[in-house]
Amino acid sequence: MLLLPEEETKNPGVEDGLSFEQACFSTEWILQTSEKKEATHLACFICRKTVNTPVKITCSQHNDVDKLLIVGENCLKQHLEKNNKCPIDKHDGCQYTKNEAAQVQVNALTVICPRQYERALKKAVEGQNEQIRCDFKGKMQELNKHLNGDCSLRPVECMFKQFGCTYSCLQGEMQSHLESNISFHHNLTLMQLKEMQQAIQKEREDIQCEKMELQQEKMKLKCDIDICKQENERQAEMLKNAEQDIELFHKHNVSLVNENASLKKQAQQGHREELI
Repeated sequence: MLLLPEEETKNPGVEDGLSFEQACFSTEWILQTSEKKEATHLACFICRKTVNTPVKITCSQHNDVDKLLIVGENCLKQHLEKNNKCPIDKHDGCQYTKNEAAQVQVNALTVICPRQYERALKKAVEGQNEQIRCDFKGKMQELNKHLNGDCSLRPVECMFKQFGCTYSCLQGEMQSHLESNISFHHNLTLMQLKEMQQAIQKEREDIQCEKMELQQEKMKLKCDIDICKQENERQAEMLKNAEQDIELFHKHNVSLVNENASLKKQAQQGHREELI
């Protein structure tokens, strides 16, 4: 039996949540359903695994090389980050481009579910029992949709998570969980419904309290406006009375002035008559 290195055992194909932009594929996984010559033809020059996101090296320094120089894009980028030298002739300025023809061949490879392959390896090594299986067998280009969709080995959370169920399992085991926990999920739903009703009732009460507070503030404001209006009217009346008093005082002063002038005139006239 062919065993994979530790990192390959964790990721025989594509890790959950990753796209086809990561490390090259395990050749042993590919060989489960593909011919050896196919895997060999599509081997990455750097890691020797089956190439993922193939690119071809196009440096002018090795145009005379007969075979097509295929590498995985991620492998090449990691190599250049560490060495900054072309992996072929160790020169600077490595040139490469997408290899669409090789990508078509990779997409056409027939593969099994990588999760099932990993479980089979663990079963062989650890003697685990397989209660849930994934029998997917299809083209590489269909794999991502399978892993993120109907794969029975895909980790999933209970559909009642929003109601408080924290259970998670493989997708193929979820139906059993749902069937055996109908009452539990029903109670969770009722509790959630009750909490929602209580929250709605509290919100209504809060709104009613806010309305009452606004009404009280409105009444207080109206009262304050009435008081201000009355005070303004009182001050206006006082001002009017003051103006009237000033006018009467002015008239009285004018009368006194006229009277004094008349008395002064009479006194002067009497004084002249005495002199005569």
